[in-house]
Amino acid sequence: MKFLSFATVFSIAATATATRDRSKNGEMNCYNCGNKNPCDPLLTEGLFYYPRCNKPAKFVQCSDDGGCDVRPCPDGLVWDQSILTCVREVDTSTECFSCEENSPCSPLAVPDKYYYTGCTKEDYVQCSSSGSCYDMSCPSSTTWDDDVLSCVHK
Repeated sequence: MKFLSFATVFSIAATATATRDRSKNGEMNCYNCGNKNPCDPLLTEGLFYYPRCNKPAKFVQCSDDGGCDVRPCPDGLVWDQSILTCVREVDTSTECFSCEENSPCSPLAVPDKYYYTGCTKEDYVQCSSSGSCYDMSCPSSTTWDDDVLSCVHK
């Protein structure tokens, strides 16, 4: 599976963008290439990617000359404005993971998170930066604690 990532090139603008793109009531602002066009003139200098209104699997891409295009994320991914890339939409708070059944590793279910809760208290999944998945078990008398991303004594 290919992983589309614009985060490497544009990560510097991401933090400022995530803060600026919140409306007064705290909701994320959204854009399109019509009446909410962020491209002509460019809404934020040096920022060429914006969240699409009502379409989480799409984003708006601006060009240097003020052009505006709506772009799709690859199948199964949604736009994450905080890191300017498409990511897999997963509720990791209630889901358990295993490499065989439900791998969070390719692409990462949560950007820059490499450890996930397994399907028993003693198990966890470790991902590599290349997308490999490893089912791991905690040593005896320990259990996985997702808050500290480590095995802890019972």
